[in-house]
Amino acid sequence: MESANIEKIIDLLSDYIREYEEKEKYNEILITQSQLYKELLSLIDKNYKIDT
Repeated sequence: MESANIEKIIDLLSDYIREYEEKEKYNEILITQSQLYKELLSLIDKNYKIDT
């Protein structure tokens, strides 16, 4: 019985770690997208100033 509880705890921890890692990857992607968006806006702004 005790080993079954330990296995459940290990499974829950594994699930938690997997979810945490997925969220970290997602957050890294969001940060990268945000940086790219800022760079794009900067380029657009520079182009607009040059053209006008």
